[in-house]
Formats: sequence, structure tokens, C-alpha cells
Amino acid sequence: MNLTKSSKKILNPTKAYLVGWEPPVDGCIKLNVDGSVIQPVGSETCGGLFRNGDGNLVAGFMMKIGRVTITSAEIWAIYTGMKLAVELGINKLQIETDFFCALKLIDGSSSSHHHMFSLIKAIEDLRSKMTYVSIKHIFCEANFCADVLAKQAQSLPTGLLCFAAPPPFLMPILADDRGRRKSVRVFPA
Repeated sequence: MNLTKSSKKILNPTKAYLVGWEPPVDGCIKLNVDGSVIQPVGSETCGGLFRNGDGNLVAGFMMKIGRVTITSAEIWAIYTGMKLAVELGINKLQIETDFFCALKLIDGSSSSHHHMFSLIKAIEDLRSKMTYVSIKHIFCEANFCADVLAKQAQSLPTGLLCFAAPPPFLMPILADDRGRRKSVRVFPA
């Protein structure tokens, strides 16, 4: 018996959780967003999708932004999703992102001197046009569809691509989410 391995398990216990996409509360549409950066090229993209309570796609987008930081790509994803929500007439929106920094910036911890301030202010303006908006952090295992869209946007020319029907590469992942597929995530106990 290896005492070093055994003692590490005892001293560093872990707890496993099942993590996956969850439908929005009644009357809301859920928007999952993500950003992506390919290094060292510096090609930044984002993607997002709107789903109803059954997990069916309402609309989605992919966008190649250009050279920005990952934080900027995530903020662009939230802004683009909210702008599309207003254009689609969505009044009750639950936004989920797996990038905690973006969430903190949007929820008031950015100053007017922050380089993303004008975009964050635009998000606040869009938020005021809706009846209900919540923005919450989730784990990447629950944001897989948005992650795939952000990465697929790398193949696009610079600009925005919106869609009302799921692209073929997204269909099996959407089906997994509708079937409530879960992934195991391990945390220190």
C-alpha cells in the first residue's frame, strides 16, 4: 500500500457534483453565452443561444470579433445576446456565462475608466428595456453549447452570424441538454 497516495486522499477530500444545462424558470428564455480566444493568433470570438423551457433553440449567434481579450469577448457575447433578445421581443431573460469576471464587471464593479465601460453601459441600457433579466455564473459543463458556438465562430469572417435553426454540429449537443445529460465535476470538500 502506498501511504503517500492514501494520506493525500485523506488530507485532500473531494466531493463530486453532477453539472448540466438546466431549463429557464417559467415564462423566461435562457441565453447561454461564451467567448473564445485562440492563442497566439489572438483571434477572439463569441457565441450564444436562446432556449425555451423545453430546451429547444429559439435563436443563436456566432461572432468573430477580432483582437480583444477573453474578458472583452465574454462581454461582447452578453451584449450581443441582449441586443438580439430586445430585437426578438424577449422580455424575460436568464443569462448564463461560465466567465465569472464578466459577471462581476456587469454587476457594478467596473468604473467609468474601465476599457469596456461603454459596452457595459450599453448592456445596462438593454437591461432596462426588459421586464426581467438575471445574469448568473455557471460551470463550463453546463455551458457546452455556447462554448461550441464560440469555438466554431473561429471559422467565420469577422462579423456576426445569427440563426433560427440549429447548425448541424450543434444538434447532438442540444439533444444531450434536452435529455438532461450531466457531467461530473469534482471540488475540494
